Amino acid sequence: MRNTEKGFTLVEVLIVVVIIAILASLIVPRMLMQTEKAKAAEALQMVGAIMRAGMREYDLGNTAPIWICSQTAEWKAALDLNCTDNWSDIGLQGLEKSKSFSYRYEYYDDGAGNSYFNAIAEGGPIDPGVTNFPYLNYMFYNNWGGLKGPSYDCDGKIFKKTKGVPGDSNPCAI
Repeated sequence: MRNTEKGFTLVEVLIVVVIIAILASLIVPRMLMQTEKAKAAEALQMVGAIMRAGMREYDLGNTAPIWICSQTAEWKAALDLNCTDNWSDIGLQGLEKSKSFSYRYEYYDDGAGNSYFNAIAEGGPIDPGVTNFPYLNYMFYNNWGGLKGPSYDCDGKIFKKTKGVPGDSNPCAI
């Protein structure tokens, strides 16, 4: 007697399910990493915008110290940060609403030609007890402690130093 019913056997269905599971296990981690890279790219762009805005203020002759940050109240207390969240002081908006990174901008000028700018992006769990989080720090010294020019610091995991001349003068990239 011949079987005239058409359809898939249980073994065929199981083979298809296993293949789909293997493909998903290869694709999902890559998709999750793209999200992290997109957040890091946003932070990299924002730190650049913060520094350009800060340098513009310096070029305009504004010498008053500026301390701006977007950290939570708990984070500010843990780091002993005395800063405002008024990004409009340097012509920027919306940084306090970022969900992926917290931003800080520091500017100080002693009035004798010694000044520094510092723009920082800190990501990951914004928790004062966590110390291993992604960060990007761009500093520019104008005769501060004998230092002149840009200096870059990054976590080495998400943000990495670009290749080329070794040292702090290399910017960070994703």
